[in-house]
Amino acid sequence: FTAFSWGPDVEIPSYPSGKTSLVKTNSGMLYCSVPVGQSGVGGINFFQSADLGVTWTLHSNPAMGQNVIKSKLIITGSDSVYCAYQVDTAIFFYSLASNIVTPFTLMYVDDYDVVASPNSNSVYLFCDNVGTNAMNRYSSINGGFTWTGSTSLVSSSSTHPRLYMEGTRIILN
Repeated sequence: FTAFSWGPDVEIPSYPSGKTSLVKTNSGMLYCSVPVGQSGVGGINFFQSADLGVTWTLHSNPAMGQNVIKSKLIITGSDSVYCAYQVDTAIFFYSLASNIVTPFTLMYVDDYDVVASPNSNSVYLFCDNVGTNAMNRYSSINGGFTWTGSTSLVSSSSTHPRLYMEGTRIILN
């Protein structure tokens, strides 16, 4: 038995101003989202690592000039990497592979959470409506480019959704 030991810390050259997120693809690539609203440049930096985090390179900053307050990276069943990020009361979806940003235009939000299907390219978004305690669920079959899937009011008296995908079951806290 060989004990595991941590290696030295690796600094990612960024100044986070919001919640960061980290995912690992099936191929072993790591991606990290770092909101940088207080850096003077603004936006959200995406870093990638092909060596389990020993080195990091800047992938992109698709929201330059905007104050990103929250981000969450997700990986779909087709190994596609997407990021949902919030600017004020708006949500945007970013495809790291295609470098395309798509705004979520169905409502303004106070908070959100998103999970991805382990079997397809579907994503599920739960939103806390601005100014109310209503929470809605939306689904997309193409990583957030369009929202033509099922939609429903989850609750008229709940806030701050927190999601977890257990197999094909969505757990909402």
